[in-house]
Amino acid sequence: MKKSFLTLITFLAIILILLSGTAYSEEPRRDVIIGFHQMPIPSEKASIHSEGGVVKHEYRLIHAVSASLSEQAIDNMRKNPRVAYIEDDAILTIATDEYVNSPGVSHIGCEMAHNNGIDGTGVKVAVIDTGIDYTHEDLDANYKGGYDFVFNDSDPFDGDNGHGTHVAGIIAAERNGIGVVGVAPNASLYAVRVLDSTGFGTASWVIAGIEWAVDNDMDVVVMSFGT
Repeated sequence: MKKSFLTLITFLAIILILLSGTAYSEEPRRDVIIGFHQMPIPSEKASIHSEGGVVKHEYRLIHAVSASLSEQAIDNMRKNPRVAYIEDDAILTIATDEYVNSPGVSHIGCEMAHNNGIDGTGVKVAVIDTGIDYTHEDLDANYKGGYDFVFNDSDPFDGDNGHGTHVAGIIAAERNGIGVVGVAPNASLYAVRVLDSTGFGTASWVIAGIEWAVDNDMDVVVMSFGT
């Protein structure tokens, strides 16, 4: 009888441990950007994991990481003297139609500049947006590459939204006698996708996109979105 009782107690203890572990793992997480006074060291990133959190991106230009943590874990991280700030990973969306429908090339007198050889030749432009449809006949020759931070791959194609493609056209639609012409029709376009097909993205993706633009020596960075 005593042995059976101890077996039952042990079984119940195991169940309680498993249940408490499940509750911890299912505690709602919040996406945040954690800034440090200095570049985070491995032990600090390990402390995020030990709190049940996930480091989503490590930045090089700023002393910060983006992470997903529970509220309790965030409170614990705030007590770390090396932590400078913890901010929500803000949701961003594309600009309003008022911006998108801004006056075009003919309204600002760009044709005269183009005729005098001022056409963006040699200028690298990063379009940080929903990506670019690089198969478009007005953009294909000027598209040079980029990165997709939404899916974390090297194909920043703008398939469903079109906002980034529209912005790219305003900047550098080719002077090819087809469709429209951009402000700088010979500029080199690079797509940095930080907004998804619905036009929404996060501050952490945008920071990563800006970092990519700096690392790849972009001359101009274009962003048309807000909170």
